[in-house]
Amino acid sequence: MTKRECAIVEIYTGYVMCAGDDRKYAYEYASELIGRPIYTHEFAELADKLRELSKPDFIRLCKESTEE
Repeated sequence: MTKRECAIVEIYTGYVMCAGDDRKYAYEYASELIGRPIYTHEFAELADKLRELSKPDFIRLCKESTEE
């Protein structure tokens, strides 16, 4: 699983997949979805919106994993 894929799973599910220096991938992906930088304290208040916005990417990942 790539770092980007880990970030997609994390943002959609809420389970931490990126730790340490890799946290930047979750922040980058979340910021990309929202359209602006996101700070740590905002993740909880944006959780529902991020889940909604990341759903297409998460579903694509799931479909791709079943095709392999």
